[in-house]
Amino acid sequence: SKQWYQRRVRGLYLMGHIIAQYSPSPLIAVLGGWSLPLLCCMAQCFVWSSLLLQTDALMLLEEGTWAIMFILNTAFNFTLYLAGITSPLVITSLVFGALYLPWQLLFHLPYILSLEDTPLTRAKVNVCNVIVGFKRAVFYRKQSRSLKDWGGMVGIVWMFCYWWVESAWIAAIGWVLAAENRV
Repeated sequence: SKQWYQRRVRGLYLMGHIIAQYSPSPLIAVLGGWSLPLLCCMAQCFVWSSLLLQTDALMLLEEGTWAIMFILNTAFNFTLYLAGITSPLVITSLVFGALYLPWQLLFHLPYILSLEDTPLTRAKVNVCNVIVGFKRAVFYRKQSRSLKDWGGMVGIVWMFCYWWVESAWIAAIGWVLAAENRV
């Protein structure tokens, strides 16, 4: 949905804003401030293409892009930390990166690779398949209590962190930046 997409981009914008606000280096401020939201937009193109074309191959690219975003976010915040900036936002970004990156690289991406998926071919990329994929993404709902249908434990952890942990982190970023008059 439009709100979901906007939430993702705003969240990455705030993470980039932290880097831009605290960075003593104009280069890191610009790179950190703009690379994360731009990569987020790219990831959203992959995920929606994956849904519309009904393939997990593009979902792997989307999640790989998220790994790159958080490698960059963690690296930029580590640079800030080494420069003596110990804001709670920098520390929180480092802790999140330390927890998220191993999970993403060791569990989530390998899980997506393990899914049985037919290869994406040029023949599948056509208007009819996009319309079918759109209808499926918008209207089809499978109610299930099966752990496998939710992506197993990897899916459960992803959903919990996405809907609860990341939301709390984004809210905390806003609160701290507002308290410090940085927004």
